[in-house]
Amino acid sequence: MFHPGALQENFSAEVRLELKIHGQILPLAKTGPGYGFLKQKIDLEAGAGVLSMVIDGRIYEWDVFVKPGTTPMDGKVHFHVARSNKVDQWPTIAPLAPD
Repeated sequence: MFHPGALQENFSAEVRLELKIHGQILPLAKTGPGYGFLKQKIDLEAGAGVLSMVIDGRIYEWDVFVKPGTTPMDGKVHFHVARSNKVDQWPTIAPLAPD
């Protein structure tokens, strides 16, 4: 039997993914271990950045290094995680305290 209240308990109202790099904040459509897809397909140079995930107001961030090769053709960004609170798990880390 369907319970409308159960649906509210099992989903997140706000989910936002962003890549902060080269002084820009780039929205991501989705991400996984070692990759992400930009919402806007752009040519992106390699470099250090921050992968940010906000789930219902809780902020999770990872220092990442974006690998060369992101082009406007596919928008796929390849990176490796340089630092997180739990490097052996993806994406479970402790949330940052709100400002």
